[in-house]
Amino acid sequence: MRRMDSKRILVVEDEFITAQDLKFELVKLGYEVPDIAVSGEEALCKAAEFKPDLILMDITLDGPMTGIDAAEKIRTTLNIPTTYLTAHIDSATIDQAKKTNPYGYLPKPCTADTLKTTIEIALYMSEADAQRRKAEAALCELNAKLEQRVAEETALRLEKELLLMQQAKMAAMGEMIGAIAHQWRQPLNALGLLIQATQDAYEFGELNKESLAKFVDDGMKQIRFMSKTIDDFRNFFKQDKLPVLFDVKAAMAEVLALMSWQLKVNNIAYRLTCKEHNRTFENFTEIMHCCEMAMYGFKNELEQVILNIISNAKDALVQKHKEDRSHNGLIKIEIERSGDKIIIAISDNGGGIPENSLDKIFQPYFTTKKEGTGIGLYMAKMIVEGNMGGSISAHNNGGGPEFKIALPTG
Repeated sequence: MRRMDSKRILVVEDEFITAQDLKFELVKLGYEVPDIAVSGEEALCKAAEFKPDLILMDITLDGPMTGIDAAEKIRTTLNIPTTYLTAHIDSATIDQAKKTNPYGYLPKPCTADTLKTTIEIALYMSEADAQRRKAEAALCELNAKLEQRVAEETALRLEKELLLMQQAKMAAMGEMIGAIAHQWRQPLNALGLLIQATQDAYEFGELNKESLAKFVDDGMKQIRFMSKTIDDFRNFFKQDKLPVLFDVKAAMAEVLALMSWQLKVNNIAYRLTCKEHNRTFENFTEIMHCCEMAMYGFKNELEQVILNIISNAKDALVQKHKEDRSHNGLIKIEIERSGDKIIIAISDNGGGIPENSLDKIFQPYFTTKKEGTGIGLYMAKMIVEGNMGGSISAHNNGGGPEFKIALPTG
């Protein structure tokens, strides 16, 4: 007789002859029967003692505890499967027995074939359930580890993004200081000339009330211009906390006005075109407004994106001019409304981005410049796509790159 891996089966039956017959048949089938219990209370004790693989439980037992009560306690405390022994039993009792999730029912008396089949099925179902519970436990453990890993990776990503944002802020501050230096150079030169002219006028006896008043007025104009430059840059780098309604065209104009002196000293022309009104403005310093280009969003953050793209264009055009002195640099910004989006296209004629780098330029720390940080365009993508729900892309267009930004107006 082939043994069944010595599975242990506890028999709970208060009829002595029936119990012995069951034990005999089970042993004959190759199972081990460690003991026989005759009551529900004894079944609890022996189940705890022998830890059987299966319990054959008579539903009707003498004493205060029925077989159903005993099976439920064993299931909940020891997690041992039960197969019921039944004779003539009513449907209400069967319904009650079902609540204990039994692994089958055996009629009394039963044939050897019925016993064998029922036991094999019960043990198979019990093993399958055990494997399922084991798999569920492993899955729960895996999920817990994955959740922990995701939390750790999220924290690490946030830490890296904060670092990138800090680096981007420092880079932007460097740009700001450079821009202020360029913006101040002209009024500082003018103030120097005014001071020298005042001294010359005094030495030649030409300094009078009227000329002094003119010197003071001209000097204050230069100082007010320098003060306005500081205010413009201070507002420019304030962090937007809430979206506001702003004019995209005016925002682009503000960036170009702030960089006008840097572009001028490097012989770079710039052009802003509003396709909504088919108007183009070249090399301007004043700010033009356009109600059709209004949207809700983060104005200062968008301006930082545009500043970064134009700064990159300026650097490329400066390098291009060093290589070819006859080259005339040009930066173009075109704005149009398309459905519920505003489209901003920024291009230059600085030679373009290497084709093998186009799909990498928005990655952190990737740069094509010798002294670049590689975080400006990454932060631009985060701002446009993460904070403003838009999209940003780049491709080469003729003599240089074109960046296209699409922003929802709602």
